[in-house]
Amino acid sequence: MYSDIHQLREKISLNYKDQDRFILLKVLDKAQTAMKTWGYTCTDFLDPFKRALVRDLLFHIKGLQYIEFGGYENANRQSFVFMTSDMSKELFEPDQMFALVSVTPTAGIDALTHRDYLGAVMNLSINRDFFGDIVLNPKGCMIIGKKSIIETIHTSLTNVGKYTVSTQMESLEGIIVPEEKVKEQSISVSSLRLDGIISKAFHISRSDAADYIKSGKVFVNYKETIDLSKSISENTVISCKGLGKMELLEVSGETKKGRLRIKINVYQ
Repeated sequence: MYSDIHQLREKISLNYKDQDRFILLKVLDKAQTAMKTWGYTCTDFLDPFKRALVRDLLFHIKGLQYIEFGGYENANRQSFVFMTSDMSKELFEPDQMFALVSVTPTAGIDALTHRDYLGAVMNLSINRDFFGDIVLNPKGCMIIGKKSIIETIHTSLTNVGKYTVSTQMESLEGIIVPEEKVKEQSISVSSLRLDGIISKAFHISRSDAADYIKSGKVFVNYKETIDLSKSISENTVISCKGLGKMELLEVSGETKKGRLRIKINVYQ
């Protein structure tokens, strides 16, 4: 265990690429502040791939615990909230650090996309890492993020594209959670090898699946892998850039020809 944060900093500096190193060192700063001040601190909002890296880092820090907060279950972008091990997670009040704003166009709602809302917020010179998901709904969208940033969006955002919008601060509990589109399928594979499962799940050839893996486009539980023969277990999420995301739910038996029958979720 790397109980000494100084040693952990050296490990990060030596073993991670520039962008990952920068993110992990910032996370370590927040963790160290929480341990020094005996208070709550939070990181920027990170995607699932970066959060997987962070979890590996946090495993080595004794006396620290955390919550991943994105405003709703399975949020794509989430912030780590740090506290010491003797503090209560239940006493943490998210509205001390985070806030939610709704954005409602006065016209053109059907024409506006996620990219339009994101571009409008970025045009306010707001760093993308300071806010989480932009959640579309029938009235417009909701944006969750660090409290000061959300307040800036509330006071400064007046247009999305060519359309005028109004904004309203909302309770964090009032977020309208998007319905995730998932299709459950039953398929058969010769084994639980990664390349075979990708081939079947995404309807591509075994050689094409191998190319995706070898080119660094495949992530198992949000960690990059280039191992074609990696064995996949139940409740494992596989993400493939350019193809999509799936989850192996269960191995349900064998076919008469000795192939494995598995149930998967394919996210659309």
